[in-house]
Amino acid sequence: MLLTSETARKQEAEEKLLDAYMTQCDKLLDSMRDASPAEAGRIELHLEYALMCCPHLPMAFRQKTMVLARAYECSANMRAAGVVLQQALHLARDDDWNGRNERLAEGRLLSSKAIALGANQYFQHAVRHKIENIMLTGGVGRHGPTAARPWFGSPESQRDAKS
Repeated sequence: MLLTSETARKQEAEEKLLDAYMTQCDKLLDSMRDASPAEAGRIELHLEYALMCCPHLPMAFRQKTMVLARAYECSANMRAAGVVLQQALHLARDDDWNGRNERLAEGRLLSSKAIALGANQYFQHAVRHKIENIMLTGGVGRHGPTAARPWFGSPESQRDAKS
């Protein structure tokens, strides 16, 4: 049978170990704040596995940590979707259809991931609006002479031309 001092030391060592484990989880969580979506997803999986491996952690700490991890991953996907859709808009203005379509596909994927992680309705509306704008941008301007814009120095119309 263990003495009370040995039991107290053992309990104190377990508390220090739990505090160190919780500190490590908090550091992982802080590293998710400005991470890319892929990195945030990887850290979130690592954090989830770490929380499952330690059964002695308080349930409130586990829930709070997972809620924050999910929010940080959602935020990373929202930021990346905004950047990619902005790039798609610039490519649409330059009439680069292949690049625009690639960026649109990537933006839709990132925004759907953010929506699945709990993005609010304002983000959903903004993404829908931005995609509509991208789809309607470009393809209007023509380079070179047209009937409405002949080259400078060319006859105004066919009837003014000398044969």
